Amino acid sequence: MVKQNYGRIINIGADSVRNGLSDHAAYNTAKGGVHAIVSGIGREFAKNNITANVIAPPAVEGEVLDEIRKRETG
Repeated sequence: MVKQNYGRIINIGADSVRNGLSDHAAYNTAKGGVHAIVSGIGREFAKNNITANVIAPPAVEGEVLDEIRKRETG
């Protein structure tokens, strides 16, 4: 990408980095690392017309999220 002076980097993060996800400390930490490194890469390589972004999908309403909520509220 540097050689061709152009590139697009897309990574998958998680919305839980902003607001946490109960019982998922390691997951939240790992996804936080993804967000941090992509931010650094984006700044470092912007001069080479390379962008770096993170797609951070949120939790999705459904049975799994319902179970998580039940555990959190006891």
